[in-house]
Amino acid sequence: MRTYKRIAGVTSDAEREAVQRELTDRFGAPPPAVINLLDYAVLKSLCERLQISSVERHGNEVALKFHPTTPVRPENLVELVRKQKGTRLAPSGVLTVSLDRGAESTAQTIRNILLPLDTGS
Repeated sequence: MRTYKRIAGVTSDAEREAVQRELTDRFGAPPPAVINLLDYAVLKSLCERLQISSVERHGNEVALKFHPTTPVRPENLVELVRKQKGTRLAPSGVLTVSLDRGAESTAQTIRNILLPLDTGS
């Protein structure tokens, strides 16, 4: 239970790497499911900072709904859509991202798209 709480508390890449090293030292190479859990913990923290109220996956698309009080400026979202292939922004504040099959994990793909919007990093 302590290990799961430690993973759930990861908020940055540095913490993610430290936890992964600790797990490897204690238990050997972590299975893909644990690596995925670490990736999602970092994504969750990023979504909280950007005030993304929901993340929903539908097939090969992920819809990210921004809360009305998000710190992300609308013009930054528009610029992201212009630059990032496979993204679109609805007037309701939902950013839709198309996923490439086999590229990287879903969490990593979404995180890499959102990182430029994180002015707190």
